[in-house]
This record gives sequence, structure tokens and C-alpha cells, in this order.
Amino acid sequence: MSKEKLVIVNSLSPGDILVMSCAIRSLHLAYPDRYEVDVRSPCNEIFMNSPYIKPMRISNQAEENRIIEVLKSDPDHAPIEAEGIKFVFSHYPEIHRSGMSGLHFSDGHRLFLERQLQVPIPQTGMRPDIFLSETELRIDNPMKKYYPDYGKYWVLNAGVKTDYTLKQY
Repeated sequence: MSKEKLVIVNSLSPGDILVMSCAIRSLHLAYPDRYEVDVRSPCNEIFMNSPYIKPMRISNQAEENRIIEVLKSDPDHAPIEAEGIKFVFSHYPEIHRSGMSGLHFSDGHRLFLERQLQVPIPQTGMRPDIFLSETELRIDNPMKKYYPDYGKYWVLNAGVKTDYTLKQY
């Protein structure tokens, strides 16, 4: 049986797109033999090396761009199918109930995708996924160049958003 091909479109900021990886993982684990998934976003690199992503395109790039623009202009638009690939926008309207519903931010994309695909998608965790390549996994601690006895190190974030206080951590 062939898998249903799905392209998830998301034009939000990188952090929101990263959190969307929870929904993709949950969909894949709930239906491993049902869907092949690809992503269209401003930062597709987030999904490099992901075992849940399978690159796919329709033959008419102009038509694909038109579909993506339609979905971006109306995030609640029903999925649009072209050449056997279903395009669906992903966002998280539940964010407007955060602090009242008991839902985690990562549930937003999953619940919206659940409604768009009309299938239940159980939560598989709240932490987003980043998959490193074999080369990236072999990179030695960059601080050892300057401090040979250096062990663990921190990566610092140079900025924050103030729309939600949790984003400041």
C-alpha cells in the first residue's frame, strides 16, 4: 500500500517551526506506514537528517508556490492536493488559550494537524527534535582548541522575544 504524501507548510519563526517537529514525530509514530512527510518553511534546515522527513515536490513549481501562498494567506484553509501530494498549513491556534487549557505549546501544532488530517495524533513528548549528521556528531568540543583541558561548554542565546515570558529563558 502506498503512503499518503503530505507537505506541511509553516511560515512562522524558527522556534515555532522547531516545535512543529513534535507534531511530525507524533504523526509518524502514530502512523508509521501511512504518511510520508515533507516541510516547506523559511528554515527547512531544521529538518535535515530527520528520519520523519522525505523530500518530495510536484512537477509544477509555480503551482506548488501558488498552493503555498493560498495556505499562508488563510491558515485555516483545508488541505490542498496536487499530483497526489496533500499540502497543509501548520500553526497553533491553541496558543491563545495557553495558561488556561493545561496544554503545552508543542500540543498546538499537533492538535491543529490532527484537525486538518482528521486523525487522532497522540502526543509523544514535548521536546522538539534536531537530528545531527554523522559528521556533526564527530565534531570535537570547539573550546579544546583554546583550552585543552576544557570539558562541557555552554551555547548562549544572544536575544529573546518578549511576547511570552517563557521565551526569555
